[in-house]
Amino acid sequence: MKQRGLMKKLSAVLFATAMTVSTFPQLSTPVFAADTTNQLPTVQQFATVDELKKFNTDDRTTDGGDGKNPARVYFGKNNQQWWIAGSQNGNVTLFAASPLATGVMFNSDLLDREYNGQTVHPNHYGASDIRNTTLKRLETNESYFSKSEQEVMSDTEITTNDTRNGGNYSTTDKLYLAYGEISSTYITVGSGLDDCLRVDKDYWGSRGSSFWLRAPYYYNIYEAQFALPGYLVERYDVVSDKALVPAFELNLSNVSFASAAPAVTFTGNLEVQDIVGKDVASNGKVTLHGAFTLRYRADNLGSAEVSFDKSKVTLTNVATDKDVYLVAQNSAEAKAKQVTDQTTSVSASDMGLDSFANCKVWLETTDAAARMTYATLATEEVYYDLEIPSEVAFKSQHIGYEDVFAQTVEIANAGNVEISNIKAVLAGEKKDVFTLETSGMKTTLAPGEKTTVTVKPNTKLNAGTYTAQLEIKGDENINKKVPVQFTVEDHTFKWVVDKEATATGKGSKHEECSVCGYRKASVEIPVVTSSNTGKPDGDKTGSGKGSVKTGDNAPTGLLASMLAISAVGMVSVVIGKKKRR
Repeated sequence: MKQRGLMKKLSAVLFATAMTVSTFPQLSTPVFAADTTNQLPTVQQFATVDELKKFNTDDRTTDGGDGKNPARVYFGKNNQQWWIAGSQNGNVTLFAASPLATGVMFNSDLLDREYNGQTVHPNHYGASDIRNTTLKRLETNESYFSKSEQEVMSDTEITTNDTRNGGNYSTTDKLYLAYGEISSTYITVGSGLDDCLRVDKDYWGSRGSSFWLRAPYYYNIYEAQFALPGYLVERYDVVSDKALVPAFELNLSNVSFASAAPAVTFTGNLEVQDIVGKDVASNGKVTLHGAFTLRYRADNLGSAEVSFDKSKVTLTNVATDKDVYLVAQNSAEAKAKQVTDQTTSVSASDMGLDSFANCKVWLETTDAAARMTYATLATEEVYYDLEIPSEVAFKSQHIGYEDVFAQTVEIANAGNVEISNIKAVLAGEKKDVFTLETSGMKTTLAPGEKTTVTVKPNTKLNAGTYTAQLEIKGDENINKKVPVQFTVEDHTFKWVVDKEATATGKGSKHEECSVCGYRKASVEIPVVTSSNTGKPDGDKTGSGKGSVKTGDNAPTGLLASMLAISAVGMVSVVIGKKKRR
């Protein structure tokens, strides 16, 4: 019973130990928050001229997508918004997102008219009042389109049907009406008639604001066609009142870019507008959510240069005759700061930013009377640099090594401009003990682009340390050097007994490298006599210092038996004491 109790106590101790180990605090890998660094503005926040040309109002599905890629811009009086219908002739065609006027008749009467020497019906667009009076007056009205705005409105040649004389005819104007077929859910704008830019019904404005099209109705000379927002194309008498929703072609030759940040008039935060956001309806009227503000080129604002480390902007020759602002826009926000000719630099912290990284930066000013915003994009400090490893170090080898794996050396363009004429060569007194492979190396690298070369030591080198330099050269005086090192170690020998000498027979042993296993030829161990222990000169122990015997001569079994006997004895003593108690 006492023995059983002792075993229970031992079990309890072991269990407690196990529990202690199992509940010991465990080390874990820390979890870090995701990087929330702002990115460059999206194309819906900042668009180049080429990107502006890609927006459209054609929602037909393409390549598995929904086909939608709309955008609005501001142009004209009262922040009038226009849809970008698409691109023609290197420019963009704009379609009014809301009426420019209401209560407009196509014609003031139902009488026939004259057009180019021919009699035409009342629904003829070329001879209509809506074209020759309403639109003609509006496109030259400086209270609606400033003189500067009129200069960037291009004439567009459009085609329309003549239901009396048959065939089609052409007209050329700045402002013109869209075209549509009865019951169609889309209309078209742009030059021509068949190959035009499509405007789907979602871009026709608010319901209740039906607007005239230029298409005549074929079966009634007194009716022209109109668009019913959200539904389709219908027809009505030309003397009826409808809204005026025209289109025009915007000349992009002087446009630098467009931003969803509004024209700047103060220092501080700027609202980045949603150019395709949902419009807000209230009291029967629709307020459009937001649009791009066009920035036109300017050559007289001065210049701005963003440092390579993105910490500051250096300003030069800032204009003194107008209010000039420095603007920085990323994917999350836009900031503005007024600058003067005395301002030589602006840091990121000056504008409430951590860095100008991932920002579009520019100088701008606005002519309020002309309703034109002019801008000059900042340049970036030119920086040439190649990024290479700090060293090329090979694992040491022993004499007699067969081969060493080549190391790949990565060369990256860490600057912001292209680097050409890149070369890699080995230099130094020991350059010939290494082999450089450059057959796959690119000689020109764009910013961020990479290429590689390989380096390896030659074989069968003697013991010693070999050093060289890998030099990477390129245009703009680039010369980078990478130290290359390889060490060949001599052998570390120890005696190994192959066969023990006895009184009746000779033995043998050899020297063997403890690192790589290289062995020298065996030497003889003499027969053991009373005056000769049978060991080589200098060896009085039966083997050389540090020798390792081969075979199973170690008393491993005896040692294990003695340990087992000792353990049994200790247990017996413990049990005996318990019994005596």
